[in-house]
Amino acid sequence: MKLLKLLYWYAIVALTAFLFGFVHIKWVYSSYFHGDSAVMQVLGQAIYDSKSILPHDFYFGNQLILLRSGLPIAIAIFLGFHGYDAFVVGSALGIVAWSLVLYFSLSCAFKTKWQPFLFTFCLLFPTSFGFDSDFILGQQSHLANVILLLAALIFYVLNISSGYKRFLILSGCSFFIICVEEPIRAAFLLLTIIFISIICFDYKKYYLKLIVLFSFALLGSLCNKLLLHTHHLAVDISSSVTLIDYNAFLRNLSLVITEYFSNISSLNIYTGLPLKSVGFFSYICNFTYVTIFNIYIVINIIGVCKRLYIILTGRNKPQYEIWDIIKLAAFLGLIITILAICILNPDSSRHALWAIFIIKLCFLIDILKFLRGKLNFGEYISCFIMLSVILLSSTWVTIATLPESFRHNKSYNADNEQLSDFIYKMSAKYKVKNIYGNDFWQTMPLNVTIPGLKFAVLALSEKEYFSPMKFLMRPSYFEVSPKQKVLYYFRADDASKQFANAIKLKQGQLLGQVGDFQVWLGYPLWPIFNAQYGYYKWDGCQLLTQNEVHKKDCTLIKEVNHPSSYLSYGPYQELPAGTYKFSMRISSPMPAEQIIGEFDVVQGSKSILTKGALHGSNNDFVNVEGLFTVDGDYLPTNKLIEVRSFINKEFSASLKNISIEKIDNR
Repeated sequence: MKLLKLLYWYAIVALTAFLFGFVHIKWVYSSYFHGDSAVMQVLGQAIYDSKSILPHDFYFGNQLILLRSGLPIAIAIFLGFHGYDAFVVGSALGIVAWSLVLYFSLSCAFKTKWQPFLFTFCLLFPTSFGFDSDFILGQQSHLANVILLLAALIFYVLNISSGYKRFLILSGCSFFIICVEEPIRAAFLLLTIIFISIICFDYKKYYLKLIVLFSFALLGSLCNKLLLHTHHLAVDISSSVTLIDYNAFLRNLSLVITEYFSNISSLNIYTGLPLKSVGFFSYICNFTYVTIFNIYIVINIIGVCKRLYIILTGRNKPQYEIWDIIKLAAFLGLIITILAICILNPDSSRHALWAIFIIKLCFLIDILKFLRGKLNFGEYISCFIMLSVILLSSTWVTIATLPESFRHNKSYNADNEQLSDFIYKMSAKYKVKNIYGNDFWQTMPLNVTIPGLKFAVLALSEKEYFSPMKFLMRPSYFEVSPKQKVLYYFRADDASKQFANAIKLKQGQLLGQVGDFQVWLGYPLWPIFNAQYGYYKWDGCQLLTQNEVHKKDCTLIKEVNHPSSYLSYGPYQELPAGTYKFSMRISSPMPAEQIIGEFDVVQGSKSILTKGALHGSNNDFVNVEGLFTVDGDYLPTNKLIEVRSFINKEFSASLKNISIEKIDNR
């Protein structure tokens, strides 16, 4: 009977969470759905296609993605959902999974079953657009993070207060799971727990518990490093962290505070809204809630500092209740995390979301205590008032009271529907499934809103040619033949002129324009090298050179008596195993028997694959050709290929282009 009652509560939580998530993603978040959210659909499709939680057919960004909505979306795709419906159902399933974890952790800290149910959904109900509606519930980049860190803290405090080893194991498991995906997120809470153990407890009694938690975190971090050997990151933030001076620290602190205030509320959505509108009421509600919440944070930070001073100057450590310790840890963790962010990485202020999430829980508990203790309201009346405050201050009410013109996402407007129909027609007419854009935020959402086609982004490289954006994309979306036609889609503005010109050079054909967007048909713009295909030609504008060399009409020119220098080097191309032929289109006024310099093909800036002499050509452009072989699997970080031409001081030479062609697989 007890088990049935327990299952009943978990079933109610799961059903409520699914309905809650479905409504939020379907009717609230759809107005602000964006590229980062669409990436989860791309990942979900990759998981479904490869039947792997960590598919190799995906360019991971700056961390492994294990705990976000990719897997639930893959399940939704398996169930037969497509497009935005798959995103809605998958995201709702993700909210169900983590709501159950949140409910379980809260039920261990509360004596009744209805209190953890109440606080689970009050915590998840979005009162801020940036943090709650987007990062936690929408793209779910921090949903698992904030819940697991709250659970880890609750279980550790429960272990200290009760002595039950199961709570220590549960806390350790939470740390392990977080560290497998991103160790830095767990480091802030672990550091906070160490401080709390020293300040609030006799840490000599509990150092073994800290060692256990550290061991779980270390094991998770090792798993993370092991996975990174097979799943490379596009950006490794940890390798670029450097120490900063105090002025930079203050600038970073200002950035963090600015980002916090821009994301802690929904007020930025109201910008430009007329005073005489229904939305004014929800604006006042959200403004009041956020103001009180920020005052609560400031007062408690001051209180924490005073309490720390009393503890550090006193002889005996005072006794604390469970929620007093959790509150102290939340505010101390907020301070520690913000300081660490300002010193290490000012662009990652969202790392502090875990502390804000726990502070929100403490805030709600204190509201309930205030209503029942100070105002003498009954239990149910107090809960009703708290729910009303959360609801009226929520993003749901914000979106419901906004005029249609203030919902700035264009995913579902008339122009976009016309664009979708046009792309579908052109795709069917020319039998093309691959569509490429030059803007991440404009292109990626189309993977969701126009299902069945493959949308990816091309980025302008430092070498002035477009190549696949290897950040949150699928490599297979770029696996096409160099002779295969593809579609291009972009906004017709000044920012896209270079993109449009590159398409024209590849025999691009304008198929039509819908609103501000153009759709073109053309050949691939980027170098394509894989097991099946391999050819690309780089002109002088796409190659690197030295200061002594100048460019004219994308031809590299070195004059006589200029210092000996590399006429060209690059293009730093990734190449899979195989045999390749390179061709260098070069000219020199010297006779053919005169050696004017040398060429070589280098792998990873160290290994010379082939080399030879460069001769004069009597002012004619000739092709200097050669073969080279790439053995084994390439690693983008250390096996990039470059073809170099070096011209001696007393000679002049001109170079038009370099091409590489794959002639045999290995």
